Amino acid sequence: MIRVLSHDSGPPLFYLIEKPFVAAAESLGLSDGVARLLPFLALLLLFAGARSLPRGGTRGRFLLLAASSPFLLLYAAEARAYALVALLGLVLFLLAVQDAPGTRRIALIALTTALLLWTHYLAIFFVASLLVVTGIQRRRRSAFGIGAGAALFLPWLPLLLGQPEAATAWIRESVRDSAVGFLATLGGGIRVPAPLGRPLPEPLLVLACAAGIVLLVSVLLLRTRQLQARAGRAVVLLTLAGILAASFWRPVAFSGRSEMVVLPIWMWLLARSSEESLAVRRGLGAAAAVAAVSSLLLFSSPRPVRPDAALVARVEAEAHDGDLVVATANLYLPARLARDRGRLAADLHALPADLADHPGWFLSRSLSEADYRQLARDIARVKPDRNVFLLLDPAFWTPNLQQILATRGPLRSLSRSPEAVGFVSPGRHSGGG
Repeated sequence: MIRVLSHDSGPPLFYLIEKPFVAAAESLGLSDGVARLLPFLALLLLFAGARSLPRGGTRGRFLLLAASSPFLLLYAAEARAYALVALLGLVLFLLAVQDAPGTRRIALIALTTALLLWTHYLAIFFVASLLVVTGIQRRRRSAFGIGAGAALFLPWLPLLLGQPEAATAWIRESVRDSAVGFLATLGGGIRVPAPLGRPLPEPLLVLACAAGIVLLVSVLLLRTRQLQARAGRAVVLLTLAGILAASFWRPVAFSGRSEMVVLPIWMWLLARSSEESLAVRRGLGAAAAVAAVSSLLLFSSPRPVRPDAALVARVEAEAHDGDLVVATANLYLPARLARDRGRLAADLHALPADLADHPGWFLSRSLSEADYRQLARDIARVKPDRNVFLLLDPAFWTPNLQQILATRGPLRSLSRSPEAVGFVSPGRHSGGG
């Protein structure tokens, strides 16, 4: 794990704890329907946060926001760290803002802080904000627990600092775009990341932004006497502002993901503030309506099928042991997953070769002469009666590459699209592949 993550980004905890869950699901032989239902049932863990709110309408408003949120529903069904970060962040916040925590609670604060930091780097901004707020509010015991948990993360810092900047370069977007996306999230919407579904209608995002602005202004203007509400307001704003500010230095903010670290706390804050403010209650109702419509649209629309997925599936069906599959940039990761899961029988080589060390990201660069020479050697080692498959981003289909392949004879096209092209160089006795 350390070797792999030294070429990538992120801490290791999520990858370690997801394995036993996958193994348990596979050993139980769960049906696809049950397996898809379980993540949504996991949202019930988040609903426990309502117990920290006064009985009645306040709890109901929190549950309404959480149950209708397209953000929470989307990431509850994704094998990514964001849902776990959201849950741990809410737990840590509720533990830290309690008055005069005892020894057991301090230990829980330290443990939750450590788990959060070892799960995702976004937690760094959240933990730092919560530490500042607990210090300002003189919650010294909570601040001590947070500091102790943060100290447990220090052994990972050398590897964090050594991870390549290029691993997160793909995140880069303008701070303006991130800020607009953050406002939409505060108003019950979501800017759906491209791989996870179809974009929501633009008018709906405009309404979400409007609701987010109204709620943000209402919360800021509210002169609440509740220390916990003040803490929630400060933590949410400091965390999101810190993520945006850091993005001037290095890509961090990515609307559609980054907000998850404080989203449940924002919902909790709105529910708490709705006791004191009619404007917040009305804005909360608008945000819940936007969220419900967004969720219906998001989950009633089929997820778009990426051209690279169809191409990889075709190669899975055609490739056999002894064949070679060469994949570039966007095509390598799905091919690697197919190979690791036993669905791709052929050997798999990355182009360029160092892509194999970090299949989750790649640099937008042209192939070097060394890359072409390595490819020629790889192809030369394939037996004459075996096939060579090429899964290419169109930019890699260069004259140099075509010249290397010409030594094996004619090519057969598998697929052509603006996103991916595929070819097979049939072996001499393969019957066309």
